[in-house]
Amino acid sequence: MSMLELNTNAIRLNGLQWQDSVGALDYDNVATVDVTLQIDDVDVTGETWPLNVPYIASTDGIYYVAFSDDIGIDEGDRVTVTVNSLSVNGKGNWEEDVHVYTRRLDGNA
Repeated sequence: MSMLELNTNAIRLNGLQWQDSVGALDYDNVATVDVTLQIDDVDVTGETWPLNVPYIASTDGIYYVAFSDDIGIDEGDRVTVTVNSLSVNGKGNWEEDVHVYTRRLDGNA
């Protein structure tokens, strides 16, 4: 995963699922999902965190949100992306370090 400086970036959670007591999986379309972006344990400027990640209607557990194109990230930054979900079916937490690049005219990030 990477982010591009001075571009609209987004997060998409594909196929959020929960497992019932007998081990069957089902899509979770009723969760509350949020995301926080931090650099060195400080919230990235330009959005109010945590940011709600809404469910996309009529999908199988897909949640999506775009960030402002002027959030406070610069090429070379390492951003910690934290996603939390909470539902009657359970809760989840994911964290990933993401590198920020600048899109170049030659097509290389």
